[in-house]
Parts: sequence; structure tokens; C-alpha cells
Amino acid sequence: MNDQLIVALLSAVGGSIITSLVSPYILQSSTRRATKADALRKLLDVELSRWAGESRAEFRKHQIKLKAAVLVAGGSRAIVDHYSRVATVARSFSDLDTEDGYYDGEGGIPTEVSDSASSAASLLSQSIWSPYPLRFIPRLRLKALIALDKNLEEKYKKARGGSAWTIRII
Repeated sequence: MNDQLIVALLSAVGGSIITSLVSPYILQSSTRRATKADALRKLLDVELSRWAGESRAEFRKHQIKLKAAVLVAGGSRAIVDHYSRVATVARSFSDLDTEDGYYDGEGGIPTEVSDSASSAASLLSQSIWSPYPLRFIPRLRLKALIALDKNLEEKYKKARGGSAWTIRII
């Protein structure tokens, strides 16, 4: 009789532990996916507004919303900060080109700078959608991207001066 009582008690405790651990994961998965999808929509807004045609205030507003959405979605703060910096540099080049016609006068961004911003955006989306155990991979790629961006900064500082790289990020 005591053995049956112990087995019933252990089954009840084990079942409640499993239910309390597994059910929130299953029930919250749609919420997590929706949060990650919202972060990707905010990333698209920043990507589209990093050209001179959009107002600078709109660009900053999109950046703030992106950072908040990424942090809520569980993305990497370091990656979103890096992306924000690179996107701001690209926006600065676009603004400079529009103001003084340095490249083509139509708000153009040098290809290498634009590619760097696109690579950072891709890395950010990967960091948001990576499964939790694999989140270290985008962070490792971030180190390589930062090194490439430092070389790019040195190259364009010599050609243009530091005005596009002197930025304030959020």
C-alpha cells in the first residue's frame, strides 16, 4: 500500500514538474515567433530609411524601434549596436553625397559601405532567429565583421575625411 502511495505521489510531482516546464515553452512559442518577426520588420524599416530620401528623424526613430524590438526578441545587443553604427555611417555617406555631390549627387552610398551595412543586417537577422544553443555563432562572425569595418573606416577616412564616421549611435 505504501509503495503504491509513493509511486502515485512521485507520478503526480513528476507530471506537474514536466507540465510546468514544457507547457510554457509550447504556449509561448507563437509569441516568440511574432516578436522575432516584428524585429525583422523593424530591421527592414531601418534598411529602407538609411538612404537620403527619408528624413533623418524617421531614420533615428526606426533605429530606436529596431533596438527595442531586437532586445525584446532576445537578439544580441552587441550585434544590434554594431548594425546601428554601420547603418548610421551608410546614412551619413548618403547625406553627404546629397549635400555636396561627392559621389554621384543622388544620395549614393559607396558599395563597400553599403555591403557592410547589408552584412551587419544579415548577421542581426541571423542572431534573432538562431536557436538558443547556436547563438554564439553570429557573435563570432561579429568579430570578423568589426575587423573588416575598421579597415573600411581607415580607407574612407583617408579618401573623404572622418565626417561620415563621426556619428552618434543610440
